[in-house]
Amino acid sequence: MNARMLTTMMSLIIVAAIASGCSPGAFGFPTFAEVHPQLPELNPESSRLIVYVCSESWPGGVADHFVDVWVDGKGVVVNRFGSIGPVTLSKNQFMIVDVPPGDHQVECRHGSILMPKGRLALKTTCGQTSYVRVGERGAIPGKPDLRETTPDEALHELQAMYYFNKKPLLLELRSE
Repeated sequence: MNARMLTTMMSLIIVAAIASGCSPGAFGFPTFAEVHPQLPELNPESSRLIVYVCSESWPGGVADHFVDVWVDGKGVVVNRFGSIGPVTLSKNQFMIVDVPPGDHQVECRHGSILMPKGRLALKTTCGQTSYVRVGERGAIPGKPDLRETTPDEALHELQAMYYFNKKPLLLELRSE
């Protein structure tokens, strides 16, 4: 099973959950409070990115609740079989990936290749965690609005969020 097929299957499950009024937690996705302590400590020579999707600014259409996320134009290893592709997040979900310190670009797009990408360039430093908030109120309809947030703001918002996967795993950047 390739990464795109796995992503599509996960998206369909989440669409059914949203359509029925259920949150990702109803399907056993762990909360930020459950995942955060299980992750390995950040290597002092690395940086960590936490990308999360806020719900309060999203439109009503179910299809608009999903974004594919790339870091530095690369997919990430998304399962134990090593499948590579973007991580698909729904509202109130987050992902965590360790990256080398330096300049990075986070890109998000709703599932269709016809939709515009939202982009954010940021610089990370050794031992630092950076937080990227994905919202929907950008200047162009349908384009995700990305911005770097403070740790205080992010940690407050993340308390109500679910990890994108049922088992916590540290993602790795890889070229497809």
